[in-house]
Formats: sequence, structure tokens, C-alpha cells
Amino acid sequence: MEKRIKNIILHIALIILLGSGVYANSLHGQFICDDVGLVQNNDYIKNGSNVLNMLTENMGAGSGTASHYNRPLPMMTYAMDYSLWRLHVVGYHLSNLALHFAVALCIYWLIMLLFHESGAAFLTSLYFMVHPINTEAASYISGRADSLVFLFMLLSLIFYVKSLFRKDTVLFTLSLLACLLSILSKENSIILPLLVLLCHYLLKQKIDIRRFLVLSSLFAGYLFLKLDFLTQLMLHGFSQTTISSRAPGFFVAVTEYLRILFLPFGLHFEYGDRTFTFHDPRAALGLLLSVVLISIAFYHRKNHRTLSFAIGWFFVGLLPVTNIFPVIHPYSFMMGHWVYVSSLGFFIIMARLACAPFTHRWLRISLRTFVTGALVCCSLATVRENTFWRDPVVFYEHSLTYTPDNWRFCHNLALNYADRGDIEKAIGLYKKTLEMNPRAVSTYYNLGELYRRMGKNEDALRLYASAGEINPDPADAYYMLGTLFSDIGRAQDAAALYKKAIEINPNHVFAYCRLGDTYRVLGREEAKTTYDKAIVLTRQALEIAPGYASLYSQLAHLYEATGQNNEVIGLYQKAVMNHAEYFDAYYHIGNLYSDAGNHIKAIKMYRKAVEIDPGSGDAYSRLGRSYGALGRNKEAALFLKKALELNQAK
Repeated sequence: MEKRIKNIILHIALIILLGSGVYANSLHGQFICDDVGLVQNNDYIKNGSNVLNMLTENMGAGSGTASHYNRPLPMMTYAMDYSLWRLHVVGYHLSNLALHFAVALCIYWLIMLLFHESGAAFLTSLYFMVHPINTEAASYISGRADSLVFLFMLLSLIFYVKSLFRKDTVLFTLSLLACLLSILSKENSIILPLLVLLCHYLLKQKIDIRRFLVLSSLFAGYLFLKLDFLTQLMLHGFSQTTISSRAPGFFVAVTEYLRILFLPFGLHFEYGDRTFTFHDPRAALGLLLSVVLISIAFYHRKNHRTLSFAIGWFFVGLLPVTNIFPVIHPYSFMMGHWVYVSSLGFFIIMARLACAPFTHRWLRISLRTFVTGALVCCSLATVRENTFWRDPVVFYEHSLTYTPDNWRFCHNLALNYADRGDIEKAIGLYKKTLEMNPRAVSTYYNLGELYRRMGKNEDALRLYASAGEINPDPADAYYMLGTLFSDIGRAQDAAALYKKAIEINPNHVFAYCRLGDTYRVLGREEAKTTYDKAIVLTRQALEIAPGYASLYSQLAHLYEATGQNNEVIGLYQKAVMNHAEYFDAYYHIGNLYSDAGNHIKAIKMYRKAVEIDPGSGDAYSRLGRSYGALGRNKEAALFLKKALELNQAK
């Protein structure tokens, strides 16, 4: 008994140690893709009073992002992270890894309960921990829902199985609680009753109908609550595609999932929205593999229950993502994180093969060599895969090599290049995005904004007009046109456009702010009234959306414009708290410190500003002047020269 406990402790330590080594390079990964809407710009996670909103609304509601899914528990964990780390990414990655480690350890616990083999439990857990297919759940902050749902599904199964042997009501209650938490984590928890039946089959235990019905009733209630939503989603999918056009995609996915599990290369985030036919070799092979594997499971259902259980787990795990009933997206056929649960079936088979008591010594040695080599290769592949999740530019470039027709990724890559000051690449990518999707409104706005900054006003005007034609609510188009006319000195025209934007959207806080600036330039008395209205609207917006850095920055600007300077630095600092890379806040804080004669603090702010936007000639100029005020002429000359070069380039 003591030796067994020592082995278990050793196994757990090795799982955590190897996992820590494999995922260490993921900790500093930036917010990428859905992370921006779910975490970085999501106001619901930044205010503890929004728990009810998280329970009732979709995941993207707090950032104004469209989402089909309501997953309260992941959003609550993001809120907990925000209360601890604010927007420092390391904390979010630590939480993701802690959950992934917890899943791996629960797998170890469940396999020990089911098979009573510590070696098989150890290898199954280790494979799961280090296989690169799971980086999408472990290294991607928005992948947290997969770890959470699987963790609570496993805990529910563990407590359920233990309650079978002990007839313990407390354990069964804990199983129900874990089941409820899995429902609050993600929709694929709905397969849990089928996994329970698989455990009964493996253990040869008679089903307690009463307990099984109680557990299943939780999912019946979930389906009842979601019935209207699921019906609308399926009707939308059925209106665009047919089952015959979607079914081959599932079998393509089976082929690809098995290929990746055996040979983990060529992984990427999205595999495209496509339909297939059975003339595609991968669809035909996937169908054949499915028939063969299910036939093997059925044929060996009495003599090799472990094999049948593992195959059954693999296919049951895939049921929620077959998309034969289109509850995801009509054309989606596979994603890496969709196999997070079902991959356990594959790892069970691999581990049991490695631990099988083969009589031939050379066969045992060969298998153990293969297992060791596979673990090493998977670990190295995971370390490499993590590098694609560390930086948004690297992530989008890597993804576009596999799905070059993904216009959203192309747009996001352009946005990141623009943020880094590489305007030429950003413009090229925005143009490419519009070739892929001529109705991408945000791309017209963003490209127009770049042209406006470069002084190419006619090009900017053309793009804003195009966006206005496409966008059913042209308030933003009028606002952007107003900024363009304001930049070229046509203040009267700018004021008229801002007023049109406000007529269409009376709560357009940015239009009020710019209208106030324009009235001030024109020397009109309405400036103060407009500023006051803008202050009221901005404060109201901050009550609704307390996490928007730009609103804090705008309110600070309004206070400066009306001579209310007491709160200005504090507001800019709040902007930085909500967006650590917010150039505008650092630049203006630097200006305030510089104007107050505190050039040491000003230099610190300007340095951060030019780090965020290396193409800002104004920031370099102010930095040079602050160094000059301190008598550090060498640094002053260097930065003023840089400012001159950047301004001449424009």
C-alpha cells in the first residue's frame, strides 16, 4: 500500500513537472483573436456586479461582440482573473495551465478507478498533458471553456463511479454538482450521460435508473431552456446547407483528427468553413475508419471491454461537433479544441498497448521505445506550437498560411501591423481583405483612418463613403468623415457631419466630443454646452462599460478642454489599467507631467508611448524636448532627429 501511494505521488509529480516544462513558453502569450472580445475589452469581467449578465447573456455581450454561446463559468473565471491580475496576460495563462493540469490529474484519477492500473493511468495522463493538439485549449486564453467543461465532466464521472461502489448519497450529490458546473462551462457537456453509460458497460455495473434519470434531468432542463435558441440555429443551418453536404465534413474531420493524434504536424487554429463530398479521399477514408473502429468495438464488446470503451469514448466525444445537425456553423467541420474530450479514448488505447504484458521481450522494448519517442516528439511539438500563440502577428501569419482566404484573420493581421507602426504592410493587408470581402465595413473604416493620418484625404473620403453605403447605420461614417474634414481645416463641414452623426445616434459620445472641439476652434459659445453633454454621455457610457480605455481617455480630454484638470491624470491611468498598451493615455500623461515641469516622469511616459507606437513623430519630439529640459542634450538630439525623420516620411 505504501509503495502504491509513493508511485502515485511520483506519477503526479512527473505529470506536473513535464507539463510545466512543456508549457513554460506559453505564459507570456499576448491576447489573441477571441481573447480581445472575451477578456481584454469585455466590461462584464471588470465589474463584480455583472454576474447576472454573465449568467443570462452571450459571452461577447460585455464587449459588444456577437457570440452564439452563453457560458457563464468561463466568464466568471475571467472575472476572477481580472480581479487578481487586471490585464496582465501571465495570470490568465497560469489559470489556463492550472485547469489543464487539473484535467490531466483527473484523467489519472478516473483511469485508476476504472482500470486499477497506475502505469496505464500515468501514460494516459502524460500523453494528454503533452500532446500538441491540446495547446488550443491550454495556451489560448479563450480555449478555457474546453478545460473547464472536461474537468467537471471528469469529476462528475469520478464521483459517480465512486458512488456506485459505496452507495454514497454525498458522492452522488457531488457528481450532480460537478455535472451542473460542466453545463455552465460549455454545451458539449451534454454527452455526459452517454459517458456514464460507457462506465457502466466497462465496470459491468447495473444501472441505477433513478440516479441516472436524476443526472439526465439536468441536461433535459438545459435543452428545454435552450430549445428556442437551438431551433433557430438549426433552422439557419438547414436553410443554407443539407445533411448530405455536411456529413462528409465530419468524416474528413475523423481522418484529420486521427492523423494529428498519430502525427501531430500541420496544426492550426481554423480549418476553414467548407463542404465536402465523399469523392474526397479523406471523407471516404474517415467513413471507412469509423465503420471499422465501431465494428471492432462491437465485435470485442465482451472480451476486450477496454478497447470498446476507448473507441466508444472517442466517438461519443465527437458527437457534439459532428455538425450533422448544424448547431455550430453550417460549414464548420473541424477545429483542434473540438477533440479535447474525445482524444482521451485514443490516449487510453496507446497507454494500454504500452503497458500490455507481451511475452516477447523485443516487442516490449520496441513498444516502450516507441512510447518514449512519441512523448518526446509530442513535447517538442507542443513547445513549438506554443510559439504560434505568443504573438498576434505570428499567430495570424501562421494561420493564413493554411487558410489564406480567411478575411477576418487578414483584417486582424493588418490591424496588428498598424498598431506596430508598419503602415505599408497594414495597407496591403487591408486591401487584400477587401478583395476577399468587399462588405467588410470595419476594414473600410480602418484603411480610411490610415489614409487620413497619411494626408491622403481623397482616398480616405472614398473609403468612408463606401463604408457608409454598406453600413445600415451611417452614424460612424458621418463621424469619420467629420474627422477627415476637421483635419483638413474644414471645421464648418466637420461640425455639420458630427451633428448628422448625433441625429442618427443621439448617444454617439465621440461625435459630441469632436463637435465640442470643432466649436471651440470656431470660437462658438455652443462649445461648452456640447462638452457638458459629452461629459454626461461619457460618464453614462463608463457606467455601462467601465472597461473601455478610450472612454477614460476621452473623459480626461473633455475635462482638460473645460479646465477641470484635477482628475485628468487619474483618468488616463484608469485607461492604462484597462488597456496596458494604450498609446494615447501614455502620451497625454507625458504631456501633463511635462507641462508641470516633471520631465523625469514625462520621459518615462513618452518612452512607453514610442515603444507602443514607434511611428509617432510627435511622441519622439516631446521625448526629445523633455531630455533637453533636463540638459541631456545628446539624448535630446537623438530623439528630435528621429521625430524629424518620421514627420518628413509622412
